[in-house]
Amino acid sequence: MSDTLNLATQSVDARASAERGWTPSPALLCGIVLALTFAAYAETLTFQFVHDDHGQIVDNPAVHSWAFVRQYFTAPVWAGVSPEDLGNYYRPVFLLWLRLNDAVLGMRPWAWHLTTVLVHLAVTILVFLLASRVLRDSFSAALAALIFGVHPVHIEGVTWISGVTEPLLGLFLLSSFLCYLKQRDEHSKAAAWMALSLILYVIAMFEKETALALPLIIFAHAWLFPARREDQSTLAAHLRRMRHALVSASPYLVPVPFYLWARIHALKGFSHLLNPVPLSTLVCTWPSLLWFWVRHLVWPVGLSTFYDLATVTQPTLSNFALPAIGVVIVAAVLAWAALRDSRIAFASVWLLLPLLPLLDLRVFLRDDFAHDRYLYLPSVGFAIIVAAALRQLRVGRTQIAGIPVAQLAAIAVLAVAMVFGTAYQSYYFRDNLVFYEHNLLSAPNNCIPKTNLASVLGEAGKYEAAIPLYDQALERYPGFWFANYNLGYTYYRMGELDLAKRYLARAIEINPNKPDEHLYLGLTLLKMGSVDESGTCFRRAIQIRPNGVGYHFALGTVLRL
Repeated sequence: MSDTLNLATQSVDARASAERGWTPSPALLCGIVLALTFAAYAETLTFQFVHDDHGQIVDNPAVHSWAFVRQYFTAPVWAGVSPEDLGNYYRPVFLLWLRLNDAVLGMRPWAWHLTTVLVHLAVTILVFLLASRVLRDSFSAALAALIFGVHPVHIEGVTWISGVTEPLLGLFLLSSFLCYLKQRDEHSKAAAWMALSLILYVIAMFEKETALALPLIIFAHAWLFPARREDQSTLAAHLRRMRHALVSASPYLVPVPFYLWARIHALKGFSHLLNPVPLSTLVCTWPSLLWFWVRHLVWPVGLSTFYDLATVTQPTLSNFALPAIGVVIVAAVLAWAALRDSRIAFASVWLLLPLLPLLDLRVFLRDDFAHDRYLYLPSVGFAIIVAAALRQLRVGRTQIAGIPVAQLAAIAVLAVAMVFGTAYQSYYFRDNLVFYEHNLLSAPNNCIPKTNLASVLGEAGKYEAAIPLYDQALERYPGFWFANYNLGYTYYRMGELDLAKRYLARAIEINPNKPDEHLYLGLTLLKMGSVDESGTCFRRAIQIRPNGVGYHFALGTVLRL
């Protein structure tokens, strides 16, 4: 690693050393950053599987056998658990990562947390290398990598095992982009670097669709940093620059149709509308969502996995006007800085492009579109911008290793605050009960954590605490399938058969394509003495999922009567 890091910045550091004496080596700076980043996440090795980890990993047969690998590429990510569902998540590489971890590590949560943290550390190194190329200074690059590595907004993507989709995307996408930069520099090996870059890009796309932004990022880089310096004021020069940028990005468009074909084939469409709100609602919600992202990048305090950020149907001062003003001010400042500094312009592109697809809120479940993990890749651009800004802080003449003491002090305060903020705020991923309790406190009006906490309490036999939470969720959102089904299942376990029948039937009315709701309605009816009706329910469950555990046994029990 030392040779790679020194090659990335040797020309700049050699000049800097001659001017101001000794400076820390790139390898040493990167090592310090990695140590602080690991320290921020070290406690996560004591955490358990939480939230979707149980469905995607622990209880997912597709993760526990190599026989399902082909299915990773031909079905949605949840196909191993709910093959009957149409989904919007196509993650073959993510599933391969889970399968590999399961094969090597078994069901040891600490080991899964360790591999997730290690991926984040690898991405942090790549951010250092990228920032070295953009900022042309190893100390500035280390500062950008530090901001990225310990930023609390990454808690969801690094502390949560299932959140590793974001670090994996960063790993392959950044690697692809750095290989693209290498092929620009090393003409004798340009073909090899380009081939490697394209391979990594394909892997990144099959890891997460956000990777489709890479051709635009490459176009922006080629435009902002042309290979040949010349007078850019003439029309001919602009046309040459445009042509060069298009040529640079065009190879990355070649594999896109193949990915799109595979995705559309697997998902039965590129994506599906899960929350079909009108366009006016989308537009009215954008300012509050954009301001949510700005706040969490700049002031990452009070973090959670779920938030009370709902779609805006009636614009007001607080949910539309004020967020819109804040977003416009931030955009104006970024535009002003970008026009004066191509480094800031490129970092702004990296910050904004991955966020744009997330503005289509219709592909997310209700109350489930605002997550910190979506800021993982954009925060690379944010870290570069903040590092460049901090390096302009030059108060006083006292220096250490050529760096103003005031600047070092500001960096130290920021580093301590972020390391502490990450270590302290990540506690809620400790286990399922703590996770859902924390999320309910953070988002008391969000039906998802409320229903999940009720389920955890119900599984522990604490029905008197679980049922009021279900009732609150259904009062706010009567059509919430998950709450209706789980409340029906809870009443079934309590022996309250009339109530179980009511809510399970309501769940089937909302979404008739879930087999377990038919199974438990059938079991409820069987206990109530409705043998024929229960058999109909069991047959429907088998029709939806022929290999469902216990479905055939239940039907056989009915047929024996």
